[in-house]
Amino acid sequence: MEFGSQAFYDKIAPEALNTFTQILFARGAKEQALVQGTIFGLGVIAQRSPATEGFKASLESICQAVKWVYAQDFKTEDGKRAPCTDNAIGAFGKCIFFHGG
Repeated sequence: MEFGSQAFYDKIAPEALNTFTQILFARGAKEQALVQGTIFGLGVIAQRSPATEGFKASLESICQAVKWVYAQDFKTEDGKRAPCTDNAIGAFGKCIFFHGG
């Protein structure tokens, strides 16, 4: 998704958004690697999607996912912040950078 063509992205993005949010919310993912990849994908969607009024609901879903991941307070075995939390912060940054305050 991150480096594919725009045509490929346009084809998979709507379903990817639904799938990624479903993984986080409906299934309550707890595996950090799954959460890390999923929230990274949502950040890519925020980065590559046009800043339109129609994308606003999708942006809200992404921000809810970011909030959920951050609230889980995932930690590594040595007690440091887990990479999935870092990816959530990055996804939030992409929402702000590419779609405004």
